[in-house]
Amino acid sequence: MHSPLGTNVVNPACYLTPDLIAFSNGAGSSDTFRGSHTNALPSFNVRFGLDEKDFIRFAYSRAISRPDIGLLRNYVQINSPFINTGPDSPYVIYNSPTAAHVAANVVGYKFVFNSTAGNAGLLPESADQFDLSYERYFGPTSSLTFGLFYKKLSNSLNQANFNRTFTNNGVTETAQILGPVNEKDGGKLKGIEFNYQTFFDFLPGLLSGLGMQANYTYVNQSGIRNSNLIDVGD
Repeated sequence: MHSPLGTNVVNPACYLTPDLIAFSNGAGSSDTFRGSHTNALPSFNVRFGLDEKDFIRFAYSRAISRPDIGLLRNYVQINSPFINTGPDSPYVIYNSPTAAHVAANVVGYKFVFNSTAGNAGLLPESADQFDLSYERYFGPTSSLTFGLFYKKLSNSLNQANFNRTFTNNGVTETAQILGPVNEKDGGKLKGIEFNYQTFFDFLPGLLSGLGMQANYTYVNQSGIRNSNLIDVGD
């Protein structure tokens, strides 16, 4: 069967099976999830004095950032299949690859259920942070600092498509889900920073309280994706 519309090669209604109709009855069911995780957040700092004014400092720490509450909602919303009936549709099934785009050779339509979901099993994002700096103190109010930093991210949050099977009204179908997930390899951050500050206490009177502070930071990242996450809160 095919649609009378000139740009279409199939009428999907011709291929609605009893199972598809039974699955698409708009019903819902409850679901529960329980999980736990433990996070150790070590921190280590050491400073070496080269002399009374010059110091080298090294620091390591692990930090975490918990997902937004809206992303942890345990829900799945299955939507009606997206319908594409054009000649180049990937959902139209032909009786052979060479017979594609010809309405007379259509033998079926592949219904794909799309859904959006939260993820109650999301883990916190974590970062292993390394800092190395050189510090020089010219006086009680003046200093120059130069530092290097490196951060290794894990369990970064991203939005991804994945398949999951659902059973409703006695029928099992596969839905394509778009939702938040953790990525084990979350990328890296590295860079340098420079800071200088001083007060002009050599000036007379109230002017001796004037000062300045200048800083510069350069950051380079790799492997960090734009998550484009949607917080599905209340």
